[in-house]
Amino acid sequence: MLYLLTFSAAIVAQSPWVRSKGNAYVQVGLSTVTYNMVSIDKQVVETGNFSYDLTSQLYAEYGIPWKTEFSLVVPYKFVGYDNSSNGSNANLNGAGNLQFGLKSTLLDKQNKLSVGLIANLNTGKQLSLSGLRTGFKANTILPYLTYGGSNSKYYYFGMFGYGAMDNGYADYLKMAGEIGKQIKKDWFLIFIVELRKSISSGTFGLNDDVSFSKTALYRDNQQFLTFGIKANYEFIPSLAGATLSFFGAAYVRNVAAGPAVNISIYRKFN
Repeated sequence: MLYLLTFSAAIVAQSPWVRSKGNAYVQVGLSTVTYNMVSIDKQVVETGNFSYDLTSQLYAEYGIPWKTEFSLVVPYKFVGYDNSSNGSNANLNGAGNLQFGLKSTLLDKQNKLSVGLIANLNTGKQLSLSGLRTGFKANTILPYLTYGGSNSKYYYFGMFGYGAMDNGYADYLKMAGEIGKQIKKDWFLIFIVELRKSISSGTFGLNDDVSFSKTALYRDNQQFLTFGIKANYEFIPSLAGATLSFFGAAYVRNVAAGPAVNISIYRKFN
């Protein structure tokens, strides 16, 4: 069975391309999802709530010396729910997990190989009684390798990383990739896949408030195998464009389930 999933932001698989010194990329995006089902451990259940998860996000990359790139992700979230049968409702607005990253080129030929490091900070907010969070209650360090290539019509890449989380959250493996094809002059159609698989038994969930089983927001031991389709249109060739994407999953654990849409605009500075 295929489920559409909620995420804090559009899935971004780390590519092997590194921006040249002084070049930059800035993207502003919005991800929205509504749901009344959640995956708790190995079961998908209805909650009785109409829940929503809305994320606005700034994403930026900047080329620095030594064939290295600095990246920044600043999410701001709006989460909440409403239950018409019993009249209960709650909402929470606040920052998500602030993210910093560095990526350096190891192989710079027709095919590219890069190594990166991402740090996600424990900068979210929480309402325990309502089961609402705007981010993981943990700091995460994720080193990764990424490899790929391109020609005039196609590009592809894959990445492999290890996410180490504190505060009792389970560590995990991350594997992701993209394949994109130019379908018209300024249009690309992109297929995305991502796997997150826990490799340790976290302890955070043992003492987590039961209210978070109703929202499944940033629970311990999140796991999923996701698939996505993204359309990319450059209205100023090689400088500015927009994306629209949809994501689904064949395997889910400890996440919310519902229809998700992501839209963004971007600008390159070369």
